[in-house]
Amino acid sequence: MAPSDQKTFRFCPSCNEEVYTYAVPAEVGSEVRCSACGLPLVTAATLAPERLECVLAADDNRFYRTLLRDVLLERKLAATVEVFAGGTDLLSRAATRFHDHLPVKLVILDVMMTPLNGPATGLAFRALEKGLGISPPAPILFVSGSPVDEAMKALLSKCAPALFLHKGADKGPAALGQRLEQVMATLLRGTRTERGKQ
Repeated sequence: MAPSDQKTFRFCPSCNEEVYTYAVPAEVGSEVRCSACGLPLVTAATLAPERLECVLAADDNRFYRTLLRDVLLERKLAATVEVFAGGTDLLSRAATRFHDHLPVKLVILDVMMTPLNGPATGLAFRALEKGLGISPPAPILFVSGSPVDEAMKALLSKCAPALFLHKGADKGPAALGQRLEQVMATLLRGTRTERGKQ
Protein backbone atom coordinates (compact mmCIF):
# COMPACT_ATOMS: atom_id res chain seq x y z
CA MET A 1 0.00 0.00 0.00
CA ALA A 2 1.34 3.45 -0.89
CA PRO A 3 2.15 5.71 2.08
CA SER A 4 -0.60 8.15 1.06
CA ASP A 5 -3.15 5.32 1.35
CA GLN A 6 -2.26 4.52 4.96
CA LYS A 7 -4.83 6.89 6.46
CA THR A 8 -6.67 5.66 9.51
CA PHE A 9 -9.57 8.06 9.06
CA ARG A 10 -11.48 8.36 5.77
CA PHE A 11 -14.91 9.24 4.37
CA CYS A 12 -17.23 6.24 3.90
CA PRO A 13 -19.97 6.72 1.27
CA SER A 14 -22.06 4.00 2.91
CA CYS A 15 -21.95 5.51 6.43
CA ASN A 16 -21.92 9.10 5.09
CA GLU A 17 -19.25 10.21 7.56
CA GLU A 18 -15.57 10.10 8.36
CA VAL A 19 -14.73 6.68 9.82
CA TYR A 20 -11.79 4.76 11.18
CA THR A 21 -10.42 2.27 8.68
CA TYR A 22 -8.58 -1.04 8.73
CA ALA A 23 -6.68 -2.97 6.09
CA VAL A 24 -7.35 -6.54 4.95
CA PRO A 25 -5.27 -8.68 2.59
CA ALA A 26 -6.48 -8.50 -1.02
CA GLU A 27 -5.47 -10.12 -4.30
CA VAL A 28 -2.95 -7.34 -4.83
CA GLY A 29 -1.62 -5.71 -1.64
CA SER A 30 -4.26 -4.81 0.92
CA GLU A 31 -7.72 -3.24 0.90
CA VAL A 32 -8.79 -0.35 3.15
CA ARG A 33 -12.22 -0.86 4.72
CA CYS A 34 -14.63 1.12 6.86
CA SER A 35 -14.48 -0.05 10.48
CA ALA A 36 -18.23 0.55 10.92
CA CYS A 37 -19.74 -1.19 7.86
CA GLY A 38 -16.80 -2.97 6.19
CA LEU A 39 -17.16 -1.22 2.81
CA PRO A 40 -13.93 -1.31 0.74
CA LEU A 41 -13.25 2.43 0.55
CA VAL A 42 -10.64 2.67 -2.19
CA THR A 43 -12.75 0.47 -4.45
CA ALA A 44 -15.88 2.47 -3.71
CA ALA A 45 -14.09 5.66 -4.68
CA THR A 46 -12.85 4.37 -8.03
CA LEU A 47 -15.46 2.04 -9.52
CA ALA A 48 -18.39 3.13 -11.65
CA PRO A 49 -21.40 0.80 -11.64
CA GLU A 50 -22.94 -0.72 -14.72
CA ARG A 51 -26.28 0.63 -15.94
CA LEU A 52 -28.95 -1.68 -14.59
CA GLU A 53 -31.93 -2.85 -16.59
CA CYS A 54 -34.43 -2.76 -13.71
CA VAL A 55 -34.23 -1.48 -10.13
CA LEU A 56 -37.05 -1.96 -7.62
CA ALA A 57 -37.05 0.42 -4.64
CA ALA A 58 -39.34 0.65 -1.61
CA ASP A 59 -39.45 3.54 0.84
CA ASP A 60 -42.47 4.81 2.76
CA ASN A 61 -41.19 8.39 2.42
CA ARG A 62 -42.51 9.68 -0.93
CA PHE A 63 -39.84 12.39 -1.18
CA TYR A 64 -36.97 9.95 -0.67
CA ARG A 65 -38.28 7.28 -3.05
CA THR A 66 -38.82 9.95 -5.74
CA LEU A 67 -35.33 11.30 -5.08
CA LEU A 68 -33.83 7.80 -5.38
CA ARG A 69 -35.64 7.19 -8.68
CA ASP A 70 -34.60 10.57 -10.10
CA VAL A 71 -30.95 10.17 -9.04
CA LEU A 72 -30.71 6.64 -10.50
CA LEU A 73 -32.21 7.74 -13.82
CA GLU A 74 -30.39 11.08 -14.14
CA ARG A 75 -27.00 9.51 -13.38
CA LYS A 76 -27.83 6.71 -15.87
CA LEU A 77 -27.33 4.06 -13.19
CA ALA A 78 -30.57 2.33 -14.21
CA ALA A 79 -32.65 2.05 -17.36
CA THR A 80 -35.89 1.67 -15.37
CA VAL A 81 -36.67 2.28 -11.70
CA GLU A 82 -39.95 1.19 -10.15
CA VAL A 83 -40.71 2.69 -6.73
CA PHE A 84 -43.13 1.48 -4.07
CA ALA A 85 -44.44 2.81 -0.77
CA GLY A 86 -43.85 -0.50 1.00
CA GLY A 87 -42.33 -3.93 0.97
CA THR A 88 -45.51 -5.84 0.12
CA ASP A 89 -45.98 -3.89 -3.12
CA LEU A 90 -42.33 -4.45 -4.07
CA LEU A 91 -42.57 -8.19 -3.41
CA SER A 92 -45.76 -8.41 -5.48
CA ARG A 93 -44.07 -6.63 -8.39
CA ALA A 94 -40.94 -8.79 -8.10
CA ALA A 95 -43.09 -11.94 -8.25
CA THR A 96 -44.83 -10.63 -11.38
CA ARG A 97 -41.49 -9.84 -13.04
CA PHE A 98 -40.11 -13.27 -12.19
CA HIS A 99 -43.30 -14.92 -13.49
CA ASP A 100 -42.86 -12.99 -16.76
CA HIS A 101 -39.16 -14.03 -16.93
CA LEU A 102 -38.02 -10.44 -16.45
CA PRO A 103 -34.94 -9.75 -14.31
CA VAL A 104 -34.61 -7.63 -11.19
CA LYS A 105 -31.06 -6.27 -11.16
CA LEU A 106 -31.10 -4.37 -7.84
CA VAL A 107 -33.47 -3.97 -4.90
CA ILE A 108 -33.31 -0.89 -2.65
CA LEU A 109 -35.14 -1.18 0.67
CA ASP A 110 -35.78 1.37 3.37
CA VAL A 111 -35.20 -0.30 6.74
CA MET A 112 -38.05 1.44 8.59
CA MET A 113 -41.27 0.81 6.65
CA THR A 114 -44.70 -0.37 7.71
CA PRO A 115 -46.38 -2.80 7.74
CA LEU A 116 -43.51 -4.87 6.27
CA ASN A 117 -40.12 -3.36 7.11
CA GLY A 118 -36.97 -3.53 4.99
CA PRO A 119 -35.33 -6.47 6.78
CA ALA A 120 -38.50 -8.60 6.50
CA THR A 121 -38.90 -7.58 2.86
CA GLY A 122 -35.27 -8.47 2.11
CA LEU A 123 -35.60 -11.91 3.68
CA ALA A 124 -38.92 -12.51 1.90
CA PHE A 125 -37.35 -11.43 -1.41
CA ARG A 126 -34.55 -13.98 -0.93
CA ALA A 127 -37.14 -16.68 -0.13
CA LEU A 128 -39.08 -15.73 -3.28
CA GLU A 129 -35.92 -16.03 -5.40
CA LYS A 130 -35.05 -19.37 -3.84
CA GLY A 131 -38.57 -20.75 -4.24
CA LEU A 132 -38.69 -19.78 -7.91
CA GLY A 133 -35.13 -20.91 -8.64
CA ILE A 134 -33.97 -17.38 -9.55
CA SER A 135 -30.19 -17.32 -9.79
CA PRO A 136 -27.98 -15.43 -9.27
CA PRO A 137 -29.70 -13.45 -6.50
CA ALA A 138 -30.29 -9.74 -7.09
CA PRO A 139 -28.14 -7.42 -4.96
CA ILE A 140 -30.02 -5.66 -2.16
CA LEU A 141 -29.16 -2.20 -0.86
CA PHE A 142 -30.67 -1.35 2.54
CA VAL A 143 -31.07 2.37 3.29
CA SER A 144 -31.72 3.87 6.70
CA GLY A 145 -31.65 7.12 8.64
CA SER A 146 -29.90 5.23 11.45
CA PRO A 147 -26.22 4.25 11.30
CA VAL A 148 -25.15 0.68 10.65
CA ASP A 149 -25.25 -1.58 13.72
CA GLU A 150 -24.65 -5.25 14.55
CA ALA A 151 -28.23 -6.22 13.65
CA MET A 152 -27.78 -4.62 10.21
CA LYS A 153 -24.46 -6.40 9.69
CA ALA A 154 -26.15 -9.72 10.49
CA LEU A 155 -28.97 -8.89 8.05
CA LEU A 156 -26.49 -8.02 5.29
CA SER A 157 -24.89 -11.44 5.77
CA LYS A 158 -28.28 -13.24 5.62
CA CYS A 159 -29.36 -11.30 2.51
CA ALA A 160 -26.01 -11.37 0.68
CA PRO A 161 -25.18 -9.93 -1.72
CA ALA A 162 -26.26 -6.85 0.21
CA LEU A 163 -24.86 -3.54 1.41
CA PHE A 164 -26.03 -0.59 3.50
CA LEU A 165 -26.43 3.13 2.71
CA HIS A 166 -26.98 5.66 5.50
CA LYS A 167 -29.48 8.30 4.35
CA GLY A 168 -27.76 10.93 6.45
CA ALA A 169 -27.94 14.58 5.49
CA ASP A 170 -26.54 14.93 1.97
CA LYS A 171 -25.90 18.36 0.50
CA GLY A 172 -28.38 17.85 -2.31
CA PRO A 173 -29.13 15.14 -4.88
CA ALA A 174 -25.62 15.30 -6.40
CA ALA A 175 -24.00 14.26 -3.12
CA LEU A 176 -26.51 11.43 -2.64
CA GLY A 177 -25.99 10.36 -6.25
CA GLN A 178 -22.22 10.16 -5.84
CA ARG A 179 -22.51 8.06 -2.66
CA LEU A 180 -25.18 5.86 -4.19
CA GLU A 181 -23.02 5.29 -7.26
CA GLN A 182 -19.99 4.34 -5.17
CA VAL A 183 -21.88 1.92 -2.93
CA MET A 184 -23.72 0.37 -5.89
CA ALA A 185 -20.42 -0.10 -7.72
CA THR A 186 -18.97 -1.99 -4.77
CA LEU A 187 -22.12 -4.09 -4.38
CA LEU A 188 -22.25 -4.97 -8.08
CA ARG A 189 -18.51 -5.69 -8.22
CA GLY A 190 -18.93 -8.11 -5.31
CA THR A 191 -21.83 -9.79 -7.10
CA ARG A 192 -19.80 -10.23 -10.29
CA THR A 193 -16.85 -11.59 -8.30
CA GLU A 194 -19.07 -14.19 -6.58
CA ARG A 195 -20.52 -15.23 -9.95
CA GLY A 196 -17.00 -15.69 -11.29
CA LYS A 197 -16.15 -18.08 -8.44
CA GLN A 198 -19.15 -20.34 -9.18
